Amino acid sequence: MLAEKNTYIDSAYEQLQIISQDKQKRLEYEARLKATLDYNQGMLEATQRGIQQGIQQGIVKEKENTERERKRADEAEARIRELEQMLKDRK
Repeated sequence: MLAEKNTYIDSAYEQLQIISQDKQKRLEYEARLKATLDYNQGMLEATQRGIQQGIQQGIVKEKENTERERKRADEAEARIRELEQMLKDRK
């Protein structure tokens, strides 16, 4: 009854009827389904690995940026001390 209302469901139902009657077709269908599921799982896992690698690379870059900024701040403070000392020495 539901199959009559939806052409996609009707088509799938007809395919199911054909597949269930022929063992070879059923095995081919199951092999295609397994291949599709395996592919989708592989893509999901690859995506998750890529995200994790991206996060790790981002952490490394942020540490490098933080260290570079800390070094620049230390150099700026040292230069300020030098200039302050020069001002004191002038007086």
